[in-house]
Amino acid sequence: MTDLISVARLAGVSRATAARAFSDPHLLKPGTLQKVLAASEQIGFRPNHIARQLRTQHSTTLGVLLPSLLNPVFAMQLQAMEQQARLAGYGLLVATSDYQAEREAAIVEHMLHQRVAGLVLTVADADSSALLPTLAAAKMPFVLTHNVPQQHEWPALCVDNRKAIAEATVHLVSLGHRHIVMGCGPYAAI
Repeated sequence: MTDLISVARLAGVSRATAARAFSDPHLLKPGTLQKVLAASEQIGFRPNHIARQLRTQHSTTLGVLLPSLLNPVFAMQLQAMEQQARLAGYGLLVATSDYQAEREAAIVEHMLHQRVAGLVLTVADADSSALLPTLAAAKMPFVLTHNVPQQHEWPALCVDNRKAIAEATVHLVSLGHRHIVMGCGPYAAI
């Protein structure tokens, strides 16, 4: 059987010491830690992070909802978030919604059942989303990305595309340009 007690027996340490090797390895002497890790590897033991999360009431998973991974902006955002989350000791639970509000709600509900520590959301419409008031009322930490809410004070990290285009247009006009064209792809690619 591959449980923590088996690891402890094989390593010649107490169950508490074996547990500490996975939860607080810096508290063990290097030799003791090495014995526990070797025993763990030998019998194929993997700590149950879900059980630890239940015991400590602390999640190390963040939920990330993006409309699409086909858009390079979202793919780059996800890459950067994963790197920073990993450095902070967190993992990501990622899903895509195709800008469908009903899918957003179902995905977030699933993430809440997974006991995520917080959410990073790009929703179809931050102002009309029924999801955001529910999260705020439940005191679930969340931040919006890419869609600036106009009517609410939700926490958001965004580029204001409308303002950016207006400023770019003013700049081009100030340089003397009179025939300005903007090309873009389908909404899902924005």
